[in-house]
Amino acid sequence: MAPWASKRGRSGFGWFLISAVFSPLLGVIFLLVMQDLSPQAVAKYSEAPTPETHVMVFKRASDMQDTQPNPLSAPQARERPSRRRLVIACVATVLFAAAAGWAGYSAIQQSRVKDLLRPHVKLATIHISRMLVLEVNPSSITWGEYFDKSKASLEEIDRAVIQVRSIATDGSKAVHEPALQYMGRAQQAIRQLTSMWRHRFAADRAERSSANSRGGGSEYAAQRRIEDLNKALDELRAEDAEREPTRKTLEALMVDAGATRKLFGGDAVVDSSEVEALLSGEGFKREKAASAP
Repeated sequence: MAPWASKRGRSGFGWFLISAVFSPLLGVIFLLVMQDLSPQAVAKYSEAPTPETHVMVFKRASDMQDTQPNPLSAPQARERPSRRRLVIACVATVLFAAAAGWAGYSAIQQSRVKDLLRPHVKLATIHISRMLVLEVNPSSITWGEYFDKSKASLEEIDRAVIQVRSIATDGSKAVHEPALQYMGRAQQAIRQLTSMWRHRFAADRAERSSANSRGGGSEYAAQRRIEDLNKALDELRAEDAEREPTRKTLEALMVDAGATRKLFGGDAVVDSSEVEALLSGEGFKREKAASAP
C-alpha cells in the first residue's frame, strides 16, 4: 500500500496508517478514485499547448460542432470524472460499512444464541451419557429403574428441544440446526437402547418362568417350559435384529457430536470414548440385569 501511494504522489506512511486502522480495501478504493498527483501525471495535465495542438483542437471542434455544440473545456472535462470518482468512493464506503456492520451484528447474534442453546445441548449430553454408562455397567440398576430413567431422559430432552426451537431464529440456522440434529439423535439412540432392554427383559422373564416350571412333571408343565424357552429365544433374536440399527445410530451420534462440538465446546457433547466402548463390544453385549422390578 505505501509504495503504491508514493507512486501516485501521496504520503506512503499516511496511507499505510489509514489501511491499518480502517481497511486495506478502503485504502485501495480511495487511492483508485483520487487524482494521481505523481510528477508524471501533473506534467501530463499541465503540458503547455503548442500551435499544432491548437490547430488540431480547433479542427476537431469544428468537425464535431454539429453533434456537440458546447464542448467542455479541459478543466471542466477533468472535473466531471473527479466528481464521479468521489461518488463511487462514497458508495463503496457506505456498502463496505454496511457489510461490515451486518457481519458484526450476525456474529454477535450467533454468539448470543450459542450461549442460550448450550445448556440445552449439554442437558441432552448428560442423559445420553448416563444411558451409555448403564449399557457398559448394567449390574448397577434394575429393569424397572432403567425404564424409569429412560422415560425421564426422553421427556427432559423433549422439553429442551422445545426451548431450543423457541430461541431459534432465521438468522441462527447455522447454530440451532446442528443442536437440534444432535439432540434428536441422542433421543433416537436412547429409544433404540431402551427397546433392546425391553427385549432382554422379556427374554429374562421367559427364562425365569421356564426355570420355575421345571419342578412339575406333568405334560402341561413341559409344554409351558417349551413355550417360555421359545419366547425367550424370539426376544433375543429381536434384540439382535435391533443391534445393527442401534450401532448405526450411535455412529451417527458421534458424527453429529463432532459438528456440535465446534459450536458449543467439547464438554457440551458426548465423549466419543463412551460410544466407542459400547461399539467395541465391551458393553454392547452386556449381561442381563441383576434383578427384576
